[in-house]
Amino acid sequence: MFAMVDVRGTGLSGLHFAERLLDEALVGVMPGCSFGPVLSGWLRLALSANDADIGRACDRIITFAEGLSTGEA
Repeated sequence: MFAMVDVRGTGLSGLHFAERLLDEALVGVMPGCSFGPVLSGWLRLALSANDADIGRACDRIITFAEGLSTGEA
């Protein structure tokens, strides 16, 4: 199962968000631009791990995104 997440409100492209998320929060996602330019501000999350791991990854994504809005990330 996959989920698409809109990151346009962060001011980053999906590619830049994905690169920084991997480097800074150790969470790997697929930038939406991999599926065409219309999805350049989106991420694709693969929900193929166990629930606990998905929950931890989501917590890291939220913390990273909140840091962007406060200037901490």
